[in-house]
Amino acid sequence: METNNRAIIYTRVSTAKQWNHWDSPKRQEEQCSQYCKEKSLKKIKVFDEVYTGKSTSRPVLEKAIKYAKENNIW
Repeated sequence: METNNRAIIYTRVSTAKQWNHWDSPKRQEEQCSQYCKEKSLKKIKVFDEVYTGKSTSRPVLEKAIKYAKENNIW
């Protein structure tokens, strides 16, 4: 399988109340950005979502996957 050096980031919290919590999307993005830097990956786009983990249907995650497929990011 061919690989590339691009990445997208998907962050999620379960409730709007968690948005500014210690595990906020901003903090998640910072951690993922650090990982990208360590692995020499170019961060292309960030997707943030407030959606319960009880559901397997997550609209923003589905958009992120679609974006990755359309832009050959894997």
